[in-house]
Amino acid sequence: MSSAVPPDLTATAVEPASPARLRSWLTLAVVGLLLVGFAMFLRGLERPAEWVMQVDEIAHTDGLAWIVKVQDRVGWPWQALGGDQYDPFRSDLQLFEDGRRLGPHRAALEVIATSGGGAYTHWGKRLWFSTSDDSDPRSNGRAYRVTFTAQVAPTLLRRLADAGSLLVAFGLVGALWVHRRVIASRLFERARTLSRRLPEVLLAAAIPTALASVAWAYLPPLWNGSDSVIWLLWQLPWIPHHAPLYPLMMSFLAGVTGDNPAAMLQGAMLIQQSLQVVAVAWVAAAFRGPGRILLVSAAASLGTSYGLFSHGLFTEGLANPLLLLFLGALLRLWRDGPTLRVMVVLALTLLLASLSRYVLIVLAGMPVLFLLLAALLRHRLRTGWRAVGLAVVLAVGIVGANSAINAWLSVLLNAQSAPVLGRAAVYRIQETYRLVPPDERAVWLAALQARTDDPQVRAALPMMAKVENPWTGPRDALAETQALYGRHPDVLMAAGFHAFWLWPNAWVWNQWAQEFSRAALGPEPWGSPAGQVRRLLQESAASIEAVFPRDPRAVAAVTATGTGADDPATAARYRALAEQTWGRLADLALPISPPHRIVLLGLSLTLLMAALWRGHDPGLRSLALTLWGGALAYLVALTLITVVLPRYLAPVDLLLWLANALSVLALTTGRATARNGA
Repeated sequence: MSSAVPPDLTATAVEPASPARLRSWLTLAVVGLLLVGFAMFLRGLERPAEWVMQVDEIAHTDGLAWIVKVQDRVGWPWQALGGDQYDPFRSDLQLFEDGRRLGPHRAALEVIATSGGGAYTHWGKRLWFSTSDDSDPRSNGRAYRVTFTAQVAPTLLRRLADAGSLLVAFGLVGALWVHRRVIASRLFERARTLSRRLPEVLLAAAIPTALASVAWAYLPPLWNGSDSVIWLLWQLPWIPHHAPLYPLMMSFLAGVTGDNPAAMLQGAMLIQQSLQVVAVAWVAAAFRGPGRILLVSAAASLGTSYGLFSHGLFTEGLANPLLLLFLGALLRLWRDGPTLRVMVVLALTLLLASLSRYVLIVLAGMPVLFLLLAALLRHRLRTGWRAVGLAVVLAVGIVGANSAINAWLSVLLNAQSAPVLGRAAVYRIQETYRLVPPDERAVWLAALQARTDDPQVRAALPMMAKVENPWTGPRDALAETQALYGRHPDVLMAAGFHAFWLWPNAWVWNQWAQEFSRAALGPEPWGSPAGQVRRLLQESAASIEAVFPRDPRAVAAVTATGTGADDPATAARYRALAEQTWGRLADLALPISPPHRIVLLGLSLTLLMAALWRGHDPGLRSLALTLWGGALAYLVALTLITVVLPRYLAPVDLLLWLANALSVLALTTGRATARNGA
């Protein structure tokens, strides 16, 4: 009797998925994407419309105020969209009495009811208004006409987007189910690889775990003024003003905790600290050997301000770890080459990072730069073009996916679609205006106005340059100017910025240079001893002393956390912590003012030059140069599109300290080898 040979179960080939079934599920997902895209397309459509009020449709509401419904005064699917608490300037409706324009528009309801005089506001589905002489519009014999820009009904857009999203979800889940055996096999292989490297992974996680444990045990939660309170009171339709991941996380926590601020704060910190540990470990585990792992782990932890942004409500609490995940994927591009798995991980991690901080999208060029530098240093430029081209496609895809996701969320949430870039741009225009000598300002401003053909933008530019309190002052002034009724202030400010930012004017370039200097050398006053750590503690104290008391919502929110953030004694504790020796030592590596930052940049640049001259591994040298290139691109973007704050320099610190670690490795070791599968 012949003996049967038992099968080797570990070598059994995984049955391939059915191509027909896979195509069916992917077709379903594509149909869903087309529906979502169609909804986005429809949202961009608009048409001018007008409607004459009928007296039997007008109702008295309070005092001098009258009310009429205007939402459905044009044929389906068009609607007049009124303002709401998330976008009070959404409506461009204008009200005319016998052909004469009334106003002010967007007036408060109590102003309309008590002062009248033609004040009105289009809020939600209805128009609240008063007549010019406070008479009864139903019997004064005058004709009342409204003009507005009609848009496709949000309900229709939401249904299309919801249906498309469901089809995409079903299609992707179905495709994953078809590939379940292959996926399970790959996950099993990854788990086995991870188990073999478990001691190294635990070593890579040791430093960030220790830092998180110390912060959790000894530090009160950190605060960032009104921004931190916003996260506790977050409403999703505000997403266009912020990248979506953080508000989505806080919305999820609000649902899980029943809007309990204390639980939301603790949940956010737990998620952020855990992600920080995983991200640092992921970066350091790209290397082999205890020394290399600890060096890179320490550099990554240091570059993210010891993980302290995760110990509070900061968008950096997500953005920094997600940026680390992207950098870990970049290290695997150096180690394993441009494999499909590496490129997919690169795309996903950078997409997530850019959805936590919009400006991080500029780092999409880093894989392109690395592959190009690596090919040049190895004298293989001709054979490297294919990989470089693939990285370019990847970068374009990430930028497109970022825009598409934000547009999709805006449709789902019926959120503001007007650009908000102009709000930060007001700072640039005002600072440049102050640089111009007083006797030349009128000429300078006239020249700036001449750069646009839009008469309303020309009228808006003087307010953008002169009105104080740049965050809200110009926006409110634009909204209250009768000649600008019907134009969204954010749209006007964005158009004004477009006229300004590419202007080859000496004063403009002088301002850009000053702002870039603030970004590169630190925005704090010259010689300020504070770095990122003490600045976080000082800002937490300032939040309690100066920011929270001015906002009753803030007081209620921070009181409900049970952290003592409403108690002046807590502010004193933050300030005492900032003056302890550990805080001063921690800040030595994270300066945010010249000349301390100049010294750090000089030493780091010297280290880079030494690595380029004497380094052994061309891949590591290319990586170090790529990180410096990414830091430069980020600084330029930071200069152009926002206000430079100390915490905004955290990505630069991270790129700088990781570059330092790679330079050290290039100088002290031969080619860093690592088996695939780390």
